[in-house]
Amino acid sequence: MDDDIDCMRALHALYEFLDGELTTERRAFIELHLNGCPQCFSAFDFEAELRIVLRSRLRAEVPSELMSRVAMALDAERSRQGVGPAPSATYRAGPMASPHLGDAATRDRGTLGGGASLT
Repeated sequence: MDDDIDCMRALHALYEFLDGELTTERRAFIELHLNGCPQCFSAFDFEAELRIVLRSRLRAEVPSELMSRVAMALDAERSRQGVGPAPSATYRAGPMASPHLGDAATRDRGTLGGGASLT
């Protein structure tokens, strides 16, 4: 029964784990569980791989005109708040990854290979 509770807790925290939003202690607990539980590790592995695939496929070209308008709006807001312009006033159009896919998924998935542990 204790294993079921650990599985429920680990799976509940899976997305926070992938997003890098857990405390060091909580992350260590989840890693320990994933290293010892093939079912939960499989769920983690799937979600991490899915994020990598989505990130590689979900790119959109942002028109330079739109980037310029956004940059001007950001600079205007900074000026209004008395912060000043951004450190680099150079904004460029180009591929843009989805902001909803954190780097933690790529980092964590990159450490997993051939049944290797998370640590």
